[in-house]
Amino acid sequence: MPFRSSLKKAFAVVGVTALAAPAFSYSIVNVPTANQAALHEFNIAYYNMSVRKLPVTHKDIYIGYSTVAPNLELEWIHVDINKGAPSQDIVNATYKILAETPKLPDVVLGVKNIFSDDNSPDPDEQKASYYIATAKTLNPPKPGQPWHPVVRLHVNYGTREHRGLFGGLQIAITPRLGVAAMKFTNSHYVDTFFGNSSELAAVYSLGKNAPNIKAGTLGHHRWVGIDYSLHY
Repeated sequence: MPFRSSLKKAFAVVGVTALAAPAFSYSIVNVPTANQAALHEFNIAYYNMSVRKLPVTHKDIYIGYSTVAPNLELEWIHVDINKGAPSQDIVNATYKILAETPKLPDVVLGVKNIFSDDNSPDPDEQKASYYIATAKTLNPPKPGQPWHPVVRLHVNYGTREHRGLFGGLQIAITPRLGVAAMKFTNSHYVDTFFGNSSELAAVYSLGKNAPNIKAGTLGHHRWVGIDYSLHY
């Protein structure tokens, strides 16, 4: 259940990255997007999720991801689950085939759970899922102009875990504060494992070279987390 898949990613439009990236904070919990980290940027994150509707009561999620070569991002996720359930180790990858321009969206091809870790209780998460993701910044800020809320639209299509169309909106309310509303799956198992297929999230950037604080809901579950970016 790729959990970076939590608010983060850079734009190709010149000037947008510097102004809006902190509030968009690249990834969105459990929702693959066309967002990618900058080249040679390494992100580490920790999330704690309070789980409802299952015997499990919480999960600890550890994430590391980086764009290791032009257009290629790799991600590793480790999920510790209480109540004696086995842990999960998930590897994901995306490759950007089109970079955003004033007229065109970002487009990536991606795969979740490359090595088919089968410890998830959700059958749709036990095998690799493939998807195409697109993202477009609808009203990018202009250099020298006063700040205004910036909207980024995500439209994606996937197999297995997602079973069709998914995506939503990210909004950078200020350069530091962002929110997101996403649909993350069409799986038949959504009622059993999540309660519903919606995610709401918020991120606050503590500033340059400082962590991002995140919180939100995933179906009926609640999560909080922190992430930090390094460069090499």
